[in-house]
Amino acid sequence: MVTLRNANKKRPAGPYNLPAAEYCADGVDRCTTMAMQSIEHNNETGDRGVKSFTKRISPALRFQPGETISGLAETVLDCPEIAGAIQRGELVKL
Repeated sequence: MVTLRNANKKRPAGPYNLPAAEYCADGVDRCTTMAMQSIEHNNETGDRGVKSFTKRISPALRFQPGETISGLAETVLDCPEIAGAIQRGELVKL
């Protein structure tokens, strides 16, 4: 498990998107599934209908000033936005 802290004590950091390809690379699905609907239009007949589908939504992290978040999966370090924030000094790995 990984612990990250916002290095800035005056400004929030993020949001940092956690793409499923990297964050769920260890085989554990951490995405949320959401039921969605859209209106489908048939150009030939002019009819409209509702199309229902499900979509996986990847999580994101947002840190309040000086906030520490613990218990994150090791794969969080493989996410490009998190890795970049650690390199820039915005986040500190504890």
